[in-house]
Amino acid sequence: MYSLSVILALTTIVAGTIADFTTGPSLLRITGKTNSSLNGYAEACHAGAANEGLCYVEQAPKDYDFYHFYYNYTIDGNGIKKGIIIYMLDYNGSPNSGHLDSAVRLEPELGSNLNLAFIPAGVERPTIFSVGDDGKFYISGLRDDRASNETQPEFGGNRDLANFHLCWQWVEFYWLYSIAWATTLPPQNPSCQPVDLELVGPHDQ
Repeated sequence: MYSLSVILALTTIVAGTIADFTTGPSLLRITGKTNSSLNGYAEACHAGAANEGLCYVEQAPKDYDFYHFYYNYTIDGNGIKKGIIIYMLDYNGSPNSGHLDSAVRLEPELGSNLNLAFIPAGVERPTIFSVGDDGKFYISGLRDDRASNETQPEFGGNRDLANFHLCWQWVEFYWLYSIAWATTLPPQNPSCQPVDLELVGPHDQ
């Protein structure tokens, strides 16, 4: 169970205010777990009005905004980083234009066992990600219901998963080669390949 301080800190992050720590601008590296030819980066790719997916590209130009992300996080009582991945969404309108903090969200696809990696405008209902010492993203503290029965277990969870995949899939109205999260393994989409999603600085390319 999260402590009150962690809950308040995560609530602060979700509300879009300043987190305890911010890393960025950074790149999100995508590498295959079973396919070594997958070695590229995540690009925010158009998926509708003010919506983006996380698409795969082989090379990321150093100064191109679509490849730059931020990780806003806090550290819980167990020393685990918990935070959100932020993309600075450009907007243009009269009379103003600028950037809007927008958070990566894993969006359920009800006909599949995949959740789409999706970036809607703003920071409403973001997914909370952890980052290990190796810089790789995962989700920590998940509940494990594989042995559930009528006996009530302790509240909370202690299961850590890193079920990122690269798949051909619909993101809104666009057919994209992009990041998804498999809720169960294997993913039912046969195009999916397991990958690691890693936070790297431009100097780490």
